[in-house]
Amino acid sequence: MKGSLVKRGNAYSIVLNVRDPETGKRKQQWIAAGTNGKKAQLQLNDLLYQLEHGTYVPPNKLTVRNHVETWLKDYVAANLSPRTSELYGYICNRHILPRLGNYRLSDLNAVMILTRPQ
Repeated sequence: MKGSLVKRGNAYSIVLNVRDPETGKRKQQWIAAGTNGKKAQLQLNDLLYQLEHGTYVPPNKLTVRNHVETWLKDYVAANLSPRTSELYGYICNRHILPRLGNYRLSDLNAVMILTRPQ
């Protein structure tokens, strides 16, 4: 089984059995699922569906700001002209990071990106 629901006190946790991409070993990932058993079961079903279809993205604490800054430093500066790097940095710092910089990369969705700020 790829996942299960575990009750701890009055709260539920989801335990997913996933493979570590680097070592290939089985790894358990625990996810808090709240106190409602039916909602926890629905969340488990959704995660199992994502695992089955290859769309599951493990949650992490990487923010959009961290990712963009790393991308600008490691890729853009190393592979593009200085003028292009400067332009990309300006665009990111002026438009992307003020609106989306503090969100976790794993929480980002199309609605957040496509809606205009008020």
